[in-house]
Amino acid sequence: MQIKNNRYRIILVLTLWVLCTNSFAQDFKRDFKSAKEFYEDKKYNFAMEAFKPLMVYDRLNPYPEYASFYYALSAYHQNFYSVAKESLLQIKKLYPSWEQMDEVDYWLAAVYFQQSEPFQALRMLYGMKSPRDLSTIENMKRNFLLTMYDEELIKLLIEEFPGETYLLKRLVTRKILKGEYTAARELVALNGLDTLEFPIPKKKPVIKDKYRVAALFPFLAEALDPSPGSKLNQATLDLYQGMKFATDSLNTSGVPIELVGYDTERLVEQVGRILALEEMNSTDVVFGPLFTEEVPPVIEFAKKNNVLMVNPISNNGEYIKDNPNGLLLQPDFETLGRVSAEALAKRNLKRPCVVIYGETTRDTTMAFAFLKRAKELNIKVSLERQIARERTSDIYSVLVNATKYDRFKNPVEFTLKSDSIGSVFVAS
Repeated sequence: MQIKNNRYRIILVLTLWVLCTNSFAQDFKRDFKSAKEFYEDKKYNFAMEAFKPLMVYDRLNPYPEYASFYYALSAYHQNFYSVAKESLLQIKKLYPSWEQMDEVDYWLAAVYFQQSEPFQALRMLYGMKSPRDLSTIENMKRNFLLTMYDEELIKLLIEEFPGETYLLKRLVTRKILKGEYTAARELVALNGLDTLEFPIPKKKPVIKDKYRVAALFPFLAEALDPSPGSKLNQATLDLYQGMKFATDSLNTSGVPIELVGYDTERLVEQVGRILALEEMNSTDVVFGPLFTEEVPPVIEFAKKNNVLMVNPISNNGEYIKDNPNGLLLQPDFETLGRVSAEALAKRNLKRPCVVIYGETTRDTTMAFAFLKRAKELNIKVSLERQIARERTSDIYSVLVNATKYDRFKNPVEFTLKSDSIGSVFVAS
């Protein structure tokens, strides 16, 4: 009888153990699903908190690798690049045979590019055993490598990665921008690049009797009201009027200019029709167009005909990216960020900087350029935060939100300690 009772007890204990095991397994599955939903909803801060406990090894937990991976991606999407890198490197160390290691290398490359470490980034990409969709890798390389300014660094990268086309293209473009046309031609020929991709002048500049300037502006002539009041596109009309005054001054001083205005009507199709006019073949300089969607066909026209194109109002670096014939009268967003960091470095402040930026391409481009240059100049950044337009009040919380009060309810401690920062860079 005693033996029979013991047998029942053993069966009962084993049954309870199995039930508990299944319950824990179900909890891991539920928690991972919940964390993944946060990630897919782009609630990355909540996702990080939800994935964190699942990263710990447990015999019953089947998700530590995936939890660590998505924790890293959640950090990356919030621009916490150091956190993302640490987590991804930890995966490589703890789970070297994980079947998703190529994805780990891909995102490590993205982190290294963001941290201005192109050598490490390219090593990650070249080390992938079974690369993912090649177009995403090419897009990543193009976005970072074609924006490099340091020619010596480009040459060093080419020494280690001699077949990297984007590095070669960037070096050729830099040579053209510096007027080193012979060196540019030699690089194109030596590396088998397509000559048509690079608008290298074939002849030395020729002094002309008259220079033809075309202004591709949205005059909207058909909709203009003949009344004396201000027009909806008054800024465009004023800009053109100023160009006419400048043309008169240049003609008077002996520089012959023919200024011709063309109405783009804010239509890409109309821009194409203007560029197809025979008279455009004798154009030396194109001012405009003023709207981003109208720019690509004009860039192609400028490259093909070796025509200088100028945008008098834009800060968009896309206008001059890979376009040696393009000029901006206003500094582009990347330049604004980079020069701001250089100006800050000259002040030699001892305390760190806080960087706050918005969600637009303009804001992120300026902020990332500042952060990249700040790192190169050893400017310490204690906090970087992206804040949506509708939550601008969060800036106050970041900078001066009180965290502790004295017994008279006066604030004595803040989110950032008093005198803990020396500057604030706002890209917005």
